[in-house]
Amino acid sequence: MLNKIKKIRQKYILLQQLQLTRVKKIHNLQTAKRIAVIFDIDEEINWKIIEKFATELGKRDKEMMLLGRKRKKDIDFIINNTSVTVCDEGDTNFWGVPKNYPVGKFLNQHFDVMIDTIAEPDFFSKYVSLKAIADFKISRDKDDNEKYFDLLIRIDDGNDGLIYFLKQVLHYMNLITLEKI
Repeated sequence: MLNKIKKIRQKYILLQQLQLTRVKKIHNLQTAKRIAVIFDIDEEINWKIIEKFATELGKRDKEMMLLGRKRKKDIDFIINNTSVTVCDEGDTNFWGVPKNYPVGKFLNQHFDVMIDTIAEPDFFSKYVSLKAIADFKISRDKDDNEKYFDLLIRIDDGNDGLIYFLKQVLHYMNLITLEKI
């Protein structure tokens, strides 16, 4: 019963956030200077993929900010630095809303592009995606993600891996051409 009440409250919180207006601006890989990535820290291999992705974009003069959600208690493979924010269940309130620290620091920054890599959308990823101050928001084409993101990338059942998704993000961001008016 309590879980059902919690889900109803979370749905209401998301609806409130959807009512807020934001300025959308399309970016491609050339125009995006600050890029945020939201990801789950569940396995070391996923962290290595995210870290490599961020490092490669960093080499292209992109300022990267990473927000990882930790579900396991003991994670010793992630290296914290100023561009990585890690949160766990203790960093959310009863309703699942992230507390001001450490997620607040991430949410108070402006990004040209935000990429949500979480495979199965849930309250955390949707809430953070709505609250993030980003011009252009990208995610997988799942559930009702069209309410929360500007570009959805459909992944076939056989290619649902993180590497494939990130390759598709880069592919479509390279395809975007912006004309000056």
